[in-house]
Amino acid sequence: MNQTILGIDKSKYDFLINGTVNCSKPWVSITNDGRLGNKMCSLYHVYHIKYTYGMQAGLRPDMWESLRNIFPHLSLKLLPKECLHQMNKLKAIHHRDAFPLLEREGGTRNVLIGGMPCNMAKLWYLREVFIDEFRFSTSIIEKAQKRLASLLDTWRKRMLTHLPSNTQLSDDVTVVGVHARRTDYKRYLKNKYKGKVLSKHYFKVAFARARQMFGLTAFVVMSDDLTWCKENLMDEHGDVVVPTSNDLPQVDMALLSLCDHVIVSVGTYSTSGGLLSGGKFFYPVRDFSKNETVYGLQSRSGISKLTDVVPVWYDHTKE
Repeated sequence: MNQTILGIDKSKYDFLINGTVNCSKPWVSITNDGRLGNKMCSLYHVYHIKYTYGMQAGLRPDMWESLRNIFPHLSLKLLPKECLHQMNKLKAIHHRDAFPLLEREGGTRNVLIGGMPCNMAKLWYLREVFIDEFRFSTSIIEKAQKRLASLLDTWRKRMLTHLPSNTQLSDDVTVVGVHARRTDYKRYLKNKYKGKVLSKHYFKVAFARARQMFGLTAFVVMSDDLTWCKENLMDEHGDVVVPTSNDLPQVDMALLSLCDHVIVSVGTYSTSGGLLSGGKFFYPVRDFSKNETVYGLQSRSGISKLTDVVPVWYDHTKE
């Protein structure tokens, strides 16, 4: 029976680590928790710490194994065995405590972060780094391109039925990816924050903003509740297209990255995918209290300083 190190065959391990981290100097890594969006946003934070504090950074074998076939071009590599031995003596520090610790002490000690962080205010300035690092595998990109082409073909046919006869539909269309997180998040938001998922009002406001900014627009919707999207987001404009079924999470996320701009909702999947698109980033802001906040962006003043972020102010009481 082959022995493994957190899922990696020991016989392959020395070759895979490639001597990228010197374990005698401080390093940072992060726990392998949650699903694809959680893992990606967690890893974004490792890059943030690496760039902010000049620390060495590496991946636990289980994190590397879960992402290597999706993102084969990551520059972060496996932590050497010596670092893993050091890690066995560490307790993962929740990100709420880890970031203040790093601010106080800098990169002076080994740090293993837990808790699945996803703070946009810390990540936005590294967006171009993420776009370069988190390049999907060729097979995933090809599937996403094929899926997007099919959805745009459906969009063109749908648009022609909403336009006057003999209208020529321009090829100069702006593609806006839309992610609507619902299902499991309903209970999560209610139990943890006494909140609720975004209503169709948010998306309608975001669509109107995008139409005003870009003109002819194709809204391509990804969601864990496609039925709700078809019933609530497809309207008289005819420019919203919803697929009949979902693909693999990594394929749908790759599709979002191929869009010109994105409209995101709540959750790490939405944020992680949105960061990989190079255009405008439409983000929900609840407009009902003095302490107005954006999910992860913290404040109105903070939003204004982030290039390409488009805050969407909506009334949370409207469905």
